[in-house]
Amino acid sequence: MTKKQIKVGGFYEMKVSDKLVIVRVDSINVHNPSFGGSRSIGRERTTYGCVNLATGRHCSARSASKFRREVPGHAAVSKMSYEYTDARTSEAVEVVKALEDLRQ
Repeated sequence: MTKKQIKVGGFYEMKVSDKLVIVRVDSINVHNPSFGGSRSIGRERTTYGCVNLATGRHCSARSASKFRREVPGHAAVSKMSYEYTDARTSEAVEVVKALEDLRQ
């Protein structure tokens, strides 16, 4: 995918640790590195802050090529199961509750 196709709040299939998982994009950060002086040297860098819906853990991507395809919200919910309600982090529990609200 290209960075123009990725939106905050969207659900995407992303490659994390050699596995394809569904993530929700929480933030898109654009950095313009400057190495001092009056000129900005380097190019613009974009990073994506995401939440892995299977584990509830934060993950990040430095490239839009990590994203494979967009997954509509209802499709992401259908792939989730209730086994994640035993999640160890409060963020994962919030994600599961939000997904249950989408089901209704």
